[in-house]
Amino acid sequence: MDKYKFDKSSPDHQFFGLYTTAPARLLPMNLDLYYLGANNRGATFNSTTGRENRHTLGLRTWGKIDQTNWDIELEGAGQFGTVGSGNIGAGMFTAVLGYTFPIKEWSPRAYFEFDYASGDRKPGGGVGTFNQLFPNGHSYLGYIDYIGRQNIITPNAGIAISPIQDLTLTLQQYLFWRASDRDSIYNKSSAVFRAAGTTHARYVGAETDLLATYNFTRHLQGYAGYSFSPVADLSKKPAATRIATSSTRHCSTRSETGGRASCSIQRETSLR
Repeated sequence: MDKYKFDKSSPDHQFFGLYTTAPARLLPMNLDLYYLGANNRGATFNSTTGRENRHTLGLRTWGKIDQTNWDIELEGAGQFGTVGSGNIGAGMFTAVLGYTFPIKEWSPRAYFEFDYASGDRKPGGGVGTFNQLFPNGHSYLGYIDYIGRQNIITPNAGIAISPIQDLTLTLQQYLFWRASDRDSIYNKSSAVFRAAGTTHARYVGAETDLLATYNFTRHLQGYAGYSFSPVADLSKKPAATRIATSSTRHCSTRSETGGRASCSIQRETSLR
C-alpha cells in the first residue's frame, strides 16, 4: 500500500450504493431509504455457486409514537439479482416496539423485537438466502454473534436501565428458528454454522445476554457482559455455551445494511 496513492480497485469484490435519510422535521417519523449493490466473483449459497450480482432495496422508519412513551422501528429490504445462473429472491424484515417507563432517575425501557431473514427453499438453482452484506458485531441477534441475519426467525425482548449517567444495564433474551429447513444456519460472518440436509428441525436455540455499557465519550463505549447460549446442533441434543466478554467499541455514524451504527470493536472473550 502506498499512502500517497489511491488503492487500486478489485473486480473480485465490489460494493456500491446510495443511502438517504429524511429528517424528523419533515416527517412524523424518521425515514431511511437505501439501495446497495454487491458484485462478488465467487459466492456459494446452499449449493448454488458463481459470481454474485445482488441488489438490495430497503426502507427503515423509526421514532416516538405521538407524544407517548412508546417508540417504534420498522425496516424491510428486498434483494434481487443472480448467483451464477440462479436468480435471487430474498428479503428481511424487522420490527421493534419499545416503552420507556416514566421513572426519570433510571429511565427503564422495555422492548419487544421480531426479526426475519429469508432462507433458501432447496439446494441449487435460485437463491432465497438473504445476504446480510457487512454486519456489525454485537449489533443484532445476540451479543456473542452466534447467529447471523440469514435464514432466521427471531423473536426477542429485553429491558435496559440507567442507574447512573452514561451507564446502561441491559438484559435481553433471544429465540432462534430457521426460516427454511432446507437451508443452513449462518453465523455473524455469514459462514455456515449448521449445514442443511441433516434434519428438518427448525428450532436452533436461545441466547440470554446481560450487558453493562459505559459511554466514556461520544465515540467510545466500554462493554462488559455475560451470555448463555444453548444452541441446538440440529442433529444432536442442545449444547450449552457460556461466554464472558469484555470489549471496547469505537462508534462513528448510524448506517449499516439492516442496521444502525458503524463501529469497530476490540474485545476479549473467554469460553466457560
